[in-house]
Amino acid sequence: MKNTGDEHVGDGLLAVLAVEPGAACPDALSHVAACLECRKRAERLAEDLSLLGRRAAEQAPMPRRNVYVPARQRPRGAGRRALV
Repeated sequence: MKNTGDEHVGDGLLAVLAVEPGAACPDALSHVAACLECRKRAERLAEDLSLLGRRAAEQAPMPRRNVYVPARQRPRGAGRRALV
């Protein structure tokens, strides 16, 4: 990321920083750390994503309590004797 002093981190890169900071380039990380505007945008995005996660959890249906495990099926031909 080239920094000429008037460039800021784009929305896509801010999303990467919010979701997976280790995937962002070191230049972007250092820019966000030094730039008040980008840092505030990153914080707002993190807050929005956190709120979205909470709302999604509130709206998600309760998981079913019953768990059904299919009966184990024997492989085809298991238990049969071969005619020689």
